[in-house]
Amino acid sequence: MLKFRTTNIFLVAALLILVVVFFFHHFHLFYFLIPATIYLILLFYGSFHVRSGFYMDIICSGNFHNNEIAITFDDGPQNNITPAVLDVLNKNNIKAGFFCIGKKITGNEDIIKRIVNQGHLIGNHTWSHSVFIDFYSAKRILREIKQTEDLIFKITNQRTKFFRPPYGVTNPSVRKAVEIGKYRAVGWNVRSLDTHHWKKPGRIVNRVIKKLKPGSIILFHDTNSDSPVILEKFIRYVLSKGFTIVQLDKLIETN
Repeated sequence: MLKFRTTNIFLVAALLILVVVFFFHHFHLFYFLIPATIYLILLFYGSFHVRSGFYMDIICSGNFHNNEIAITFDDGPQNNITPAVLDVLNKNNIKAGFFCIGKKITGNEDIIKRIVNQGHLIGNHTWSHSVFIDFYSAKRILREIKQTEDLIFKITNQRTKFFRPPYGVTNPSVRKAVEIGKYRAVGWNVRSLDTHHWKKPGRIVNRVIKKLKPGSIILFHDTNSDSPVILEKFIRYVLSKGFTIVQLDKLIETN
């Protein structure tokens, strides 16, 4: 699998070869743009494709030999929606993972306590989930992660070391922050696209079902008013097909 470091080495090597060839056989400078363009395309792909592992190691699935999957939710806690999601999970005796945004925890402390009391896993999704966070320095990203972790600890007396980068975007700064903080980065391999509110619950469930396979980590959001309905339909389907829904940490520990 192509990595950021090896890509840099290939770029430097390609440019050096071009410089040497250019010294002996002059050609149009346009040819220098070819490796540079390929390099930029790879950087873009690696940044926005969470499963690529281009910049850092990130867990996106569990053991494919077991018929187990894990459900995760991002961007909460959301008043009214997250409790309804928890109701569905509790009714079906299902454990899930919740990657929470720090600034949304304030005022929703009771929801965080309920997540823990019902046996679910809490993960870290930074403090702000800013659209500009991927331009932050590693130091600033780490500060956001630790701020969220400290607040979760204050409420639950539990430390969380599971981290999911906002939007699933990774880069050298995110990697450095994760390494310094000794967090475990977790992505997904099935994305529901349930934040597209114009999509009906049935279509969202069908999308997830088509991509589902043993070891899958499914990404939902507890910010969509249809999330409880989507979750109910999804649980009913996977159980009927013989899948076992396990908590995220169990799924990836057996990876």
